[in-house]
Amino acid sequence: MEDLSAKLEKLLTEADDCELIGKLATDLKKRELFKKLAIDLRSMAHDIQAMISTRKQEAVSHKIEAGRIMPKASQ
Repeated sequence: MEDLSAKLEKLLTEADDCELIGKLATDLKKRELFKKLAIDLRSMAHDIQAMISTRKQEAVSHKIEAGRIMPKASQ
């Protein structure tokens, strides 16, 4: 999970950087390119955030299932 969190943080930082570069770019093509990159990076970050949430939910479900008492077999 730490690995995904690190990747998420990196993607969001890169998206912010691309957005800033796009705003500062004087060339229209470069401005549009960096704007598109920022959008794509945020989309990837959103996907990773969804994966993290799913894994957390699965971990909770497994803990709940592991904590249940199994009925004893009939004697």
